[in-house]
Amino acid sequence: MNHRLNLISLSFGLLSILGCGTESKDSTPYVSPDSGAAGAAGAAGTAGASGAQDAAIDQGGSGGKEEEDATNFDVNPQDVTEPEGETILYAHDRDRLYTIDPKDPQLTMTEVGLFDCIGEFGEPSMTDIAVDKEGKLVGVSSKALFLDMQIDGNVVRCSSGKVPIVEGALGNNARFYGLTFAPPTTNLGGEETLIGANTIGELYIINRKTGELTIVGKFGDVPANDGRGHDYPKEHVGKRWALSGDIVFLENKGSPIGFATLRDCLDPAEAPKNCSTVDTLVEIDVNKLKPVTSGAVPLVTKSIRGQILPTGCKVESCGFGNIYGVAAFNDRVYGFVYKRGEGSTPPSGMLIAINNDTGVAQLISSPLTGDGFAGAGVTTLAPVIPPPPK
Repeated sequence: MNHRLNLISLSFGLLSILGCGTESKDSTPYVSPDSGAAGAAGAAGTAGASGAQDAAIDQGGSGGKEEEDATNFDVNPQDVTEPEGETILYAHDRDRLYTIDPKDPQLTMTEVGLFDCIGEFGEPSMTDIAVDKEGKLVGVSSKALFLDMQIDGNVVRCSSGKVPIVEGALGNNARFYGLTFAPPTTNLGGEETLIGANTIGELYIINRKTGELTIVGKFGDVPANDGRGHDYPKEHVGKRWALSGDIVFLENKGSPIGFATLRDCLDPAEAPKNCSTVDTLVEIDVNKLKPVTSGAVPLVTKSIRGQILPTGCKVESCGFGNIYGVAAFNDRVYGFVYKRGEGSTPPSGMLIAINNDTGVAQLISSPLTGDGFAGAGVTTLAPVIPPPPK
C-alpha cells in the first residue's frame, strides 16, 4: 500500500524525535531505546484528555501536584488555512509507527505497524523520522538513514534504501536523535534539506546519497532563566544546550520557522547525566542554518519560549522531560514523551500539547505501555501560527 496514496501526499507527520543523550546507566530519566532497554512496543491506546490527568509523569513527565485547570488550556490549536490534503501526524517508538489525526478532539493514536528494518536482522532502534513536503517518510537509526520508507498494510518497509552515516571524526556525536527536513532557504539552497541534531546540540546536513555530514548550526548556551520566571541551575548557565529532544522545521509560507526540545546539563557530552529533568521549548531561526567547513558555526536559537511545564508548576517535579518527538501544527507543538519505567512499572509513552509561545503544556493521554516514544515527524508544509516575538 503506497504511502502517498493512503496517507495523502500532503500529510503531516509528527517529527523527530528520539530524545538525545548518550546511553547511560545512571539514575536520570533518560533511557535510550537504542540500548534495548525499552522492551517490546506497547499497543496503542485510545485514552483522551479525560482520565489522563491522573497519570503521574515523574521522570519524563509530571509528578507532584499540578495546579492546572484543564479548562484553561485549549489542546486543539487555533486554525489556519491548510494546504490541500488530509493532515496526519506521525510518531513512533523503538520499532513501530503510529498516526494521529490532529483534528480529532481526543487525539486518538492508531498503530500502523512494525518497521521491517528494525529488530533481529536490522538496526536496534529507529531514533527519529522526518517527512518531506510530498509526504515521504525518512528514518534514522544510530548508524544509518532509511530513505525508502513505504507503508505496506501493517508493515513499514524500510530495509531498502539504507545509507550508512559517515561518522568521520565525530564518532558517537554522529548519532542523530532529532531529524527534520528544512525548507528551502538562501543558505541551504532551493530544495529541502535533511537536517539531523545530535546530543551535544549541533545540527548537520545529512547527505542522502553519501551519508556525509556538514555542520550547519548549534543551539548555543543555556541562559540564566527562560524569561518566564524559571531559573536554570547556576552550574548549567553558560554551558551548551543539549538536545533532549527533537527538532521540527516548517515552511510557513516562505518564512521558515523551527522548534526544538532541549535540556540544560552540566556537560552535554555526558547527557543525560547531571541534566535537568524538564525540557525547554526553543524557537529556531531556520534561515540562519548555513553549511560550514571552517570558521564559526551559526547560533540558530531565535528565542527561549519557556520550560515545558503545566499551568501553575514552578518546579522540576511537575514538569515534562524526555520529549523525544515533536511536531508543530498551528499554534501547538505536540510532544511525545518517553516515560521511564520504575521497578515493576514498565516504560510508557505520553502525548502532550505545548503552547508554542509560552511552553505551557498539558498531558493529553498515555497511549503506549511497555515502551515510550522515540520520535515523531511532520512535513515542512504543516500549517503553523508563529509565536509573537520575544
